[in-house]
Amino acid sequence: TGEKNPTVKIGVVTIRGGRTKWLDLGENEDMYFPKADWCEKQPVVARLNRKQNHLEWLKYDKRFRNMEIIIEDVDSAWVDVQETPIFLSDGSCLFTSERTGYRHIFYADKRGNIINQVTHGEWEVKRLVDMDEESGKIYFTANRESILEQHFYSVNLDGSGLVQLTSEPGWHSPRLSPTKTYFIDSYSSSTEPRMILLKTVICETVRVMQETDMEPYLEYEFTYPEYFDFTRSDGITLKGMRTLPWNFDETKKYPIIIHGYGLAGSQMVGNWWGGRNYLWHQFM
Repeated sequence: TGEKNPTVKIGVVTIRGGRTKWLDLGENEDMYFPKADWCEKQPVVARLNRKQNHLEWLKYDKRFRNMEIIIEDVDSAWVDVQETPIFLSDGSCLFTSERTGYRHIFYADKRGNIINQVTHGEWEVKRLVDMDEESGKIYFTANRESILEQHFYSVNLDGSGLVQLTSEPGWHSPRLSPTKTYFIDSYSSSTEPRMILLKTVICETVRVMQETDMEPYLEYEFTYPEYFDFTRSDGITLKGMRTLPWNFDETKKYPIIIHGYGLAGSQMVGNWWGGRNYLWHQFM
């Protein structure tokens, strides 16, 4: 703290070894470079300013010399850097942005000019998973049904044909197969332990790959989180979660532990400590 920030460089080297070819990053004083990937044989790098409110995706030619800015995302407050854009065979790309107030998918040509916004609505795309160019389907996760859940979806490139591919309540983390015909669905909820299923992209379950046995945990008298809404002094309504002790008595007073940052971590700890004489609160 208080020292000068390091200057970052990004280099390319062949798998056979040899001399490193350093990329021209332009201005790199007090800059972040949180992502780097490939578009076929062309490097793609994310450049983010110190205030973290101006994101640029830089694309280099195959000789690693010339660079162009293909995507730019600017916000008055903060830009959240997510996954690397998905580049299609014609050089166009898919990327996510919060420029409309909610994180959604955008389709742009190879110069970064936006062709169309793919998804719309007062909900957020959580992860841009993949694109099947043959079928024209884009696969992604989102909290469209509830901010307490994450589901897997497909949609056409023009935004039509939105389909929810998972139905079980909870938080789904899918892994799509290389052929884009199957996916591994790992999911859980605040009341159900993790289950892993093999499914098709037309919403058929092929088999159960793994199921959590709850028998070893029953003796610990866990309690489940309760979700509720509350209104702040400025009139904004927020979500809350609390986990009560297993022997909760409304006539008694209990120490309270408030964790205000990181839903996933506090949800896990709250579940484990729900069987003790503490009251957990989580604000979202």
